[in-house]
Amino acid sequence: MCQLFESEDPGSMEAMQEMHNELVAYYKEHNLTEMWISDDENDSNETKAPVSKKLHHDYGKGLT
Repeated sequence: MCQLFESEDPGSMEAMQEMHNELVAYYKEHNLTEMWISDDENDSNETKAPVSKKLHHDYGKGLT
């Protein structure tokens, strides 16, 4: 990525734009801001906390 950014090749900007578009498409398809903790009974017979939806920014606030 750095080599593309520093390159004077006219195609480097197009390559970076294509990479950016792929990352945006992946992000839209997979919401990376959410992490689900399963409480599926099929996982095991352990006693577990109910499902909780935690956002990635919650971990920096000591809410883990």
